[in-house]
Amino acid sequence: QSVLFNDTAARVSGLSFVDKDMDDRELGGSVTWSAPSDVSEVAYYLVYLSETPAGVNRSQIEAPVVVGTNFLAMPANTLMEEYLYVVVYTRSSFVEQTTPESFRIVPVM
Repeated sequence: QSVLFNDTAARVSGLSFVDKDMDDRELGGSVTWSAPSDVSEVAYYLVYLSETPAGVNRSQIEAPVVVGTNFLAMPANTLMEEYLYVVVYTRSSFVEQTTPESFRIVPVM
């Protein structure tokens, strides 16, 4: 018996975040990205704060974002803690991608 498997790579591009929270060590603002050229297998985008560009020690921001929406409003007063990056993963109906797109956070000073 065989199973049909589709291994499609779908990664966002053009990831950006502008911090609008004026408080020290707190973040808030819009995270935006461009959709992959082929979203046929993408169900959601997952947005995290992460210590590294590879998504190590991450914390999800808000709920998953449905395909067709290419932004997430990070709530004001989100604690920066040790996070240095915003990372975005695509997720199919089966699994989250293994390598995210990343953006280095530049906090408001």
